Amino acid sequence: MKQGQSNSTEVGSHSVILYNDLSEIERALGSFFFSGYRREKKLLFIYDRLTLADLLRAIEPYGMDLEELRDSGRIEVASARDTYLRDGVLDLERMAKKLEEKT
Repeated sequence: MKQGQSNSTEVGSHSVILYNDLSEIERALGSFFFSGYRREKKLLFIYDRLTLADLLRAIEPYGMDLEELRDSGRIEVASARDTYLRDGVLDLERMAKKLEEKT
């Protein structure tokens, strides 16, 4: 697999991306999101250190428009804190339910 490309993944599988700088993670993120977009999957971006600006830079080369994706319901964007640590407490059951609702 070339740098910046992603493999198709099955439900329940995971991918790990090792990177040296932000541009490498942006290329991989863009490729990953575009792959899901082409297959008409609902996209979910949970951010912590990466920002919405990073996501915009990642998907722009693929002709994807974040506002259009949001308006059409094709993408959900949420902070890691809101997704994983509501009220400062990690509640795995609540988190799984919220992720299921979003996808």
